[in-house]
Amino acid sequence: AVPIPSPTAVPIPVPTAVPISSPTSMPTPSSMPHPVPTIIPTGSPTALPSLTPSALPSSSPSNLPSILPYPNPTPGPTPLTPYPTATPTGYCPNDLLLLHPVMKVDHGVAWASSPTIMDDNSTVSREFGLLSGSVAPGAHSDFTLFLNDKLIGQHGSFTETIPEMASRVEVLLRSTNIYRDQRTVKVAYQLTDSAGRSTVRLGDEFDIQITLFYTGYTQLSYNGTSQTASCESLPNTTSGIGFCSMQTPIAWFSEDHDNEIYASISVLYNTIASVTSEKVVVTCKQLPTFDALIDGNMELVLPFHPLPPGATFDVIVNADTNKQALRTWQFTIEYNAAHLTYVSSTTSTNFTSTFSSHDSEGLLTVSNAGLSNDEASSQVNTGSSIYIATLTFQLNSDVSDMVLLGLFKLTTNSMENDDNIIFVSEKVGQVNDERGTGYTWGQMTVQSVSPVGIFSYAVVSELVNISPLNGIIETSSINTVLIYDESSHIDISGDVICNLYSLSDLEALSLNSCVASVSSLHFRGSSQVSVLVEYGDLSALVDMIVWYPQHVDINSSDFVLNPISENCSQYQTAQLSAYAYFNTGDSAVFKIGDVTDIVRFVSSNEGSITINGTKLEAQEIGSSEISISSFPYDVVTVHVVSTPVSLESLSVIVYTNISWVEDDTLVGLEDSFVPQVQFQRELEGYGDVGHIVVYAEFDDGTWLDVTQEAAITLVHGFENILDLQEQDRTVRVIEESGTSWCRPAIYASYSPCNNSEPVSNYGFVKKRDSRAVSCLLTIDEPQIAREGDGATLQPFNITDLATLTVTVFYDDGSSKDFTHDDRAVLTIIEGDILASLTGNKLSVLPTAVIEPDLSWDVTIEVTFPGLYNLSDSVSTTVVEFEYLTLEATHSPSIIELGPILEVRQIACTGLYQRFEMSA
Repeated sequence: AVPIPSPTAVPIPVPTAVPISSPTSMPTPSSMPHPVPTIIPTGSPTALPSLTPSALPSSSPSNLPSILPYPNPTPGPTPLTPYPTATPTGYCPNDLLLLHPVMKVDHGVAWASSPTIMDDNSTVSREFGLLSGSVAPGAHSDFTLFLNDKLIGQHGSFTETIPEMASRVEVLLRSTNIYRDQRTVKVAYQLTDSAGRSTVRLGDEFDIQITLFYTGYTQLSYNGTSQTASCESLPNTTSGIGFCSMQTPIAWFSEDHDNEIYASISVLYNTIASVTSEKVVVTCKQLPTFDALIDGNMELVLPFHPLPPGATFDVIVNADTNKQALRTWQFTIEYNAAHLTYVSSTTSTNFTSTFSSHDSEGLLTVSNAGLSNDEASSQVNTGSSIYIATLTFQLNSDVSDMVLLGLFKLTTNSMENDDNIIFVSEKVGQVNDERGTGYTWGQMTVQSVSPVGIFSYAVVSELVNISPLNGIIETSSINTVLIYDESSHIDISGDVICNLYSLSDLEALSLNSCVASVSSLHFRGSSQVSVLVEYGDLSALVDMIVWYPQHVDINSSDFVLNPISENCSQYQTAQLSAYAYFNTGDSAVFKIGDVTDIVRFVSSNEGSITINGTKLEAQEIGSSEISISSFPYDVVTVHVVSTPVSLESLSVIVYTNISWVEDDTLVGLEDSFVPQVQFQRELEGYGDVGHIVVYAEFDDGTWLDVTQEAAITLVHGFENILDLQEQDRTVRVIEESGTSWCRPAIYASYSPCNNSEPVSNYGFVKKRDSRAVSCLLTIDEPQIAREGDGATLQPFNITDLATLTVTVFYDDGSSKDFTHDDRAVLTIIEGDILASLTGNKLSVLPTAVIEPDLSWDVTIEVTFPGLYNLSDSVSTTVVEFEYLTLEATHSPSIIELGPILEVRQIACTGLYQRFEMSA
């Protein structure tokens, strides 16, 4: 390939041809500023690495081929013979370093910000970021590894994102006024992080507290004091909305005037406050004062705070006994039945046999017949404020907001002492209401529940606009919760109006009702798009962030495609990649994301170069500009020339599997993370499979995966140890060697277009053996029955087929499943007349006869003839259905001898006994 100066661009993750290079200039519209990013170095090798000898056992197994010192690979046209003539003792190159893997996201949302690299320990890694809003807090991501678009192993390296800490707290006061009998300050709050996300970090280190401050004067002279308590519950994990309350000390109230106190909400992490809300003002309403009862009478205590229509409430009746021991009593309450409904009454446990009468006109009379405890009457029922009863009423739902006058009147009909002397009779009782004392008719204030504000939040508060790259529109719904005073709140998302606070933000984001979207109609990002949410005269602001792709670096692994040999119509291929530079309108702040798999590349000259996914395929000599179909601002030019490259050597690699490095570390939304996976190459025993990969290395430093095209054979002498599956390009261990070894056992050759002398090389196979120390034979069922036997039916459910499992354990702590290995021999050593084996499945013989006085056990043994001197056994029991016992009972029962043969009529009732069967 013709050398071309390298641009200031991000290299592709996986080259399949020449290393990154491009023309010195790239067409760029003046309106699209291009930053100069730091070049991310590629970690994928393009040439043979330095090979470091590794220690091997000094002895080799006797059944390995005799191999002389191993020569250096020889390039064409002279091919290597499949009989290597030199292998230095202990020589075992780490061929895994020659692989060209690519790590990708398998599930979840993450953006690669650098190429895939491999270190000297064959550990593959790649850096990923989350682009903040492209993934929700608490989301999971996992990753996969590819070789030449072929999935390798299983996905792994699970990652869970964690929310950011709360950095802002907004409060809505739900109790503007508090009263003597309702002193609880109630606050609703919403937490957001620095980006406006309503999902914030909670957990063990999180605490949220309410603080009440008082700086005024009370009759007890409490000045400059405060009280703090943790909120009773955590906020909602999605909306960030929570509720908190705290009772105010009675000493902060005054009998002379209203007092003002303040409330705030604080968020703490590890006991340190991270953010505190603004203080809100709460009014402690003036305390009503009451005269003490004298000369024997009763009082009716009404609520002192307003109640909404439909509310249920209690009124209390107390008594002054005028130093008498109260024994019986009777009182009457007149109430306004047009506004109130009587619900129920309860009386003091000191009294018993309570009677009440009630009519629809609003007259309620309650009396008792005595004491529940005569011995304690003088101590319990003597005093100036003896509790008598609680009466429950409900405000009618059609009552308007008002002060209801003349609502209750109390008459003390009688109060009688222990000597049956009536010491109070037909006396107007005292009513204590919101005004205080001195009234015979009580009043109450009706005040409907009303909204105090709204909280709004975006399901995704940070949007990444990828529509200019692929036409996909990203959206986020804006939800709204209406907060009422007292304790209720409802979702009103469908009833609000959403508008952009600034029309200039239409350049970054659009609104359809309350759904925000970013698309190709927009042409910039924004660090703050404010959405105004309105519900009547209530409003809230939702801040959103928009990331926009200001620039895309398109990269090609080769900018000049050559024929791969003389007189060959096959050209080199090249791999395309694209890294987008997203920002929020601030040209100094960019986040990089690999967008290769979400864009569509186009070629300006498909006669010369076509594109298959992300691969460039040359058709004929010429040039073509490569761009992204919906984002034509960034272009690279690739040439097809007639000058062939020369095939220099082959790289032959054998790997067995990959092992993901699992990391439970939680990832912050602003963080990057690096999943890791390690290639493995050791074959551990019989049946283990190695995968063969072959790369053609060209003299211009490029490579081509020719695994399927290369001719692959086993080196002479390994035919009895390894089995080569040419179609699958795998090698399988078929004989135990008893010793670890590393030898060039694979021979591969490749001729471009099959019209030139092939180039060949050897692939090393590494075998590690461990000593088997024990085995375990298990069976999944303790009992087994013949197919179709009654024991297999409900409720017994005994199986008719049991499964055996064989496991071998080695001295290095590893284990291997031998269940389906034909070298593990299963034999019935007891009970072979009862059951039979088919593979690892045990079943009862149809001809089996179970004798009562003989053993019903079946014992199976596993051995490994000629392989391991190990054995183990396991047993199961054969069962069969024998008989069923039925019992019958009558109800009502009749004593009689012998079996019950009939159901009889019960006397002259016309009814019959109930007949029940049990088995």
